[in-house]
Amino acid sequence: MTVPIVTIPTYWTRKGGVKKLTDSYFDHPTALDGEQTLTRTLDSFKSVEGDFKVVVISTVVDYKDAKLIRSVTKRVNSLVKKYAKYYPIMHFSKEDVSFLRKRMSKYSHSNGLASQINLTCYPAIRNFQLIIANALGSDSMIGIDDDELVMPEHIKKATEFIGKKYGGERIYGIGGFYRNKEGTYFMKDMPKPKQNNVFVRKNYVKNKGFIEIDKLKGRLHKSNFVFGGNMVIHRNMFMNVAYDLAISRGENMDYLINARMNGFDFYFDKEQYIIHMPPEDNSKKKEKWAKTGAFSAENFYKLQQDIMRFVYENQKIIECNEHHAELKKIDTKKLMPYPGSFFVKNLLEDAVEVLNTMFHKEIQKKEIMPKSFVRSTLERSRKLAPQYFIFNKQWKKLMKEISKDKTFSNYLNKKWVKN
Repeated sequence: MTVPIVTIPTYWTRKGGVKKLTDSYFDHPTALDGEQTLTRTLDSFKSVEGDFKVVVISTVVDYKDAKLIRSVTKRVNSLVKKYAKYYPIMHFSKEDVSFLRKRMSKYSHSNGLASQINLTCYPAIRNFQLIIANALGSDSMIGIDDDELVMPEHIKKATEFIGKKYGGERIYGIGGFYRNKEGTYFMKDMPKPKQNNVFVRKNYVKNKGFIEIDKLKGRLHKSNFVFGGNMVIHRNMFMNVAYDLAISRGENMDYLINARMNGFDFYFDKEQYIIHMPPEDNSKKKEKWAKTGAFSAENFYKLQQDIMRFVYENQKIIECNEHHAELKKIDTKKLMPYPGSFFVKNLLEDAVEVLNTMFHKEIQKKEIMPKSFVRSTLERSRKLAPQYFIFNKQWKKLMKEISKDKTFSNYLNKKWVKN
């Protein structure tokens, strides 16, 4: 087996966390002058057993801000370099994206993909995690986020089943639990919301899914959910399945659906877990939200994005099932309780209702008409859904070209930080 590539995206913003309307959305980007969590994650790898290589991928909220990119690149370089004495490590940034895009002009099948190869949003960044693992010739990509701690046996467990047969089936995708700093990974006592609205019940149905899989005997089970900060993707999968650029959040759950369309399943390893330790202020907000199982006022934007996401995914499943005989049909009942609960007939009505009832003040202030917003979301989804299938066909060709590109692989191999 080849040495696995651990990829760690890290997200940055301006000094003081200053925001602009045109910024890309990331959950909690690190301010240039703020407290970062990346080195804490890299420290945890010092005690990890086995062979592995680490690629830190940096990005910023404004991909066109050359000054910010230079400052972040310099800062991340300074953070990363001290770890070379513990394990192979490199820093990948926008400059390296530019190098690949120039290489793509020489490919036979780039098909105008260069504009979609960047680090501007979650799915595009996730795609680069796959591209890098491919270019470095690895059979497996291990995804970690920059606000996590890993256990000493993380690599051993991540590679124990990947690419091998288990229960008569070949395993090409594996996910695992997130635990918080107290060691728990779901809220067993989360009350069932009184409202039947699926958006209000989101946390509850997610939690229900965790509990159901935790009750199953054995270590490995076919899964309906996966987290980007704790996942393993085999070469056979990442060469054939791309992240969908139309998804603004929840891109990893969406990737699971894309994989299933292409005949690949994710399995959940109950022993494979990480400790999730986001910045303290963000953690407190999430804790407050988790206890209610509903959206709070500061999560209005996330609610909008979730509405767009689930309406879009529903249309993509319809597109797959009705127009792509070459792909596997998606049975939404097999995605229950999460995310299958969102692929139901009353999804649009629930979206309008939750906007009206939970965010009445925000709706008035922002002059948003819930029915119009949901209608435009549906129109957007119907327009974009067919495009993913075109993009994924191009992705397969692109990944084959990258796998043969010795110039790009040599370029990357020169980026390993010297000890």
